[in-house]
Amino acid sequence: MMEAKPILKENIMRLYSIMQPQCLKVADLGCSSGPNALQMAPRELVNKENIYLTSTSPPAMQKAYLEQFQQDFKRFLKLRSQELVSKGGMVLTLFGRDQTRDMRTSWRLFGRILNDMVLENLIEEIKLESFNLPVYDPTIEEAREVIEEEGSFTLQRLESVTVSYDEGVNEDKKLDVNMRAGIITKQQRAALEPLFKTQFGDHVMDELFLRFKNKVVQLIEAKILLEFPTLIISLIKNT
Repeated sequence: MMEAKPILKENIMRLYSIMQPQCLKVADLGCSSGPNALQMAPRELVNKENIYLTSTSPPAMQKAYLEQFQQDFKRFLKLRSQELVSKGGMVLTLFGRDQTRDMRTSWRLFGRILNDMVLENLIEEIKLESFNLPVYDPTIEEAREVIEEEGSFTLQRLESVTVSYDEGVNEDKKLDVNMRAGIITKQQRAALEPLFKTQFGDHVMDELFLRFKNKVVQLIEAKILLEFPTLIISLIKNT
């Protein structure tokens, strides 16, 4: 989010250079439940930088939050598409994933751990074989191609940023390996346990995430960090 913040500021300044909107509409797709969900609020940027210039007051703010994984992402976008983009060319900053490099991601670790648990008869093989998460992470090239081919948006910025799973957690270097692994594990468990619990049962959750933590400890000790590349995409709606 900190990497994307300057781009968001740039987008808002560009918007205010061509119009004076009375309302900014923001969609946080897959937001967190804590203060992180508020860090990217354009209102704060507008107030701090006096970006609204000749306006007597900053614009109103409308927000839409998508919090639960059960919700239909595509349906949400379809229903909210008119609210997300103003007719004057509202600028959006969206997030995706980039698989251009072979990263040590949490999904790779969970895949190995789940396979091991099947071999040890802790999880039924048929449950692992039938577990399908319909997620596709595009490369930069694929994202660019889809955007340009679809034609509704003009691409302004397309960047890849690599972030570690404990980014900003151990800046003072006071946390030991187990504490760092524990924080990463809690983050992953908060996001993924509902998915895993539904498929594999509540009785294996503690063992699953304990094994994950142990794997993370091994990676940190080997100086191999869990990290993921994220696409930062800035688009302008074509009028």
